[in-house]
Amino acid sequence: MNFKIINSEHFILSVPPEQVPEGLKGRTLLFYFPQRDAIVISEDCQIFKELVELTEGYLSLSDYSRKEILSLSYDSEPMRAILEVQRVLNRIIRIRRRLYRSRKR
Repeated sequence: MNFKIINSEHFILSVPPEQVPEGLKGRTLLFYFPQRDAIVISEDCQIFKELVELTEGYLSLSDYSRKEILSLSYDSEPMRAILEVQRVLNRIIRIRRRLYRSRKR
């Protein structure tokens, strides 16, 4: 796969639409790619720019701020989708912390 670096600080990559499997085209795709320790976002998703901004912003927050955000009430469908993205990002943060901790030893 050919990736483009979107954010080098948080190592966020994008994957071009032609490399997204047919059954997943047009869907929001954000996943962790462990072989590269990268967060990958599909350029094919309808909210690509917003998803990149949300990801960059969320990863830039302190642990305390992320906990505060997760404690908010999400009543609408779009807000629940944002909450799900934040949960995925939290899992990635935990994976990265364990990975970096093991590298330091």
